[in-house]
Amino acid sequence: MRIRSQLQSAPGCVGFALDAKLITKTFWTLSAWSDKEAMDSFAHSGTHANMLADMKGRIGNPSFVDSTATTQDIPLSWPDARARIQKLLP
Repeated sequence: MRIRSQLQSAPGCVGFALDAKLITKTFWTLSAWSDKEAMDSFAHSGTHANMLADMKGRIGNPSFVDSTATTQDIPLSWPDARARIQKLLP
């Protein structure tokens, strides 16, 4: 909830969503940003940065994928987001 609050006030954040699969401990996050600099600033600051540092070594190997979208693509559906991710992961 603290990260959600950080997202709501983060400069450049257009929108966000979380899909949590608690049984398998799988978490998908999806966010839209005005630009990469705003996204990077959020990711490396505040509650989000503290959570990443705290979880390091306990969450396996997280994957982060950047993809661009037009304003007409937003909001992106979860099936569309997962398809983009699968194309970009090795």
